[in-house]
Amino acid sequence: MPDNPLDKIDDAEVKDWLDHWPEVHEDPSTSVESDLDRTSENSVPTHFTPSPDAMEDELFTALPYQPDTVEETARKSGLAYSIGIVFFVSIAFMLLLGWGADLVLGSKPWGIVGGIVLGAIIGFIQVFRITSQIFASDDKKTAIRPLLSDRDDEE
Repeated sequence: MPDNPLDKIDDAEVKDWLDHWPEVHEDPSTSVESDLDRTSENSVPTHFTPSPDAMEDELFTALPYQPDTVEETARKSGLAYSIGIVFFVSIAFMLLLGWGADLVLGSKPWGIVGGIVLGAIIGFIQVFRITSQIFASDDKKTAIRPLLSDRDDEE
């Protein structure tokens, strides 16, 4: 097994190398000089390290946060519980239909296999549909939409 070159690095050498690393704390808006513009022979390339406060102001922007109401949390929790129920029931129901098809048609075990696959597909479609309802905005929920609408009668 060949020697690992990283094993040959001494910690003291690394600390010494890091101690000599050039750092300049300057305002970048006042200094336009680049490393190529320097004419002195003993100048070393430098890098800019901004102050932590300036970095935090640039990186993080506070967004307004409104916590969910109790009603909204209950609605989301109910939909989340229904995901598990719908997924399980769709697979179990299609499994029973596949088992019945196996008994009637004598196609063992393909009815059960097809029922499980079809039930899983139906379950995943329902999971995606319910998940989109969980993350939907409140604008759509405020309007009352009856199951039987009068708009059909007007046309």
